[in-house]
Amino acid sequence: MKKIYQIVMLCAMGIALASCGDNAEKKSAELEQEYREACENKEFAKAYGVVSQLRDIYTKASTQCPPESKGKDSFEEYANFEMRVRHAHDNYLNAEKYVVIQEALTALETNGKNGLGRVAIIVKEHPMHGDCFLCEDKIDREHRWLYDTLLEYATSADDEELQEKIQNIIEKN
Repeated sequence: MKKIYQIVMLCAMGIALASCGDNAEKKSAELEQEYREACENKEFAKAYGVVSQLRDIYTKASTQCPPESKGKDSFEEYANFEMRVRHAHDNYLNAEKYVVIQEALTALETNGKNGLGRVAIIVKEHPMHGDCFLCEDKIDREHRWLYDTLLEYATSADDEELQEKIQNIIEKN
């Protein structure tokens, strides 16, 4: 009887954990759609507000580490925790990168090479935060990825002067 009770309780806890994960997934998907629509409408303040919400989800997820105990259940619980944190981190970082690149591209599309001043301001306003919680990678604080993407944009637009200016920025960093 005691074994049956334990099995039933484990199943109930598993269902509860799964439903929590589903709610977090739904919320992240809704927020992703929201920041993408905001970027499409050039509402970057709103998009950064959504990114902030995703950062809060990541922060909350990373602080909800399961208590230490031994056994298979504890290992699975910690593995689920780690997976949720990694997923929340990726959602947040991808959102921030997406919004930064959309704002930077908008600055270049609107102002051409003169938009690089605005790009520099965007980089200073939105630095990437710290080290990756789980993977221990250093996050690109100089936004090298952004300038590489902008260089691809300038190349595809066949704008040699813009390419040269972006290349100079890359070489300085």
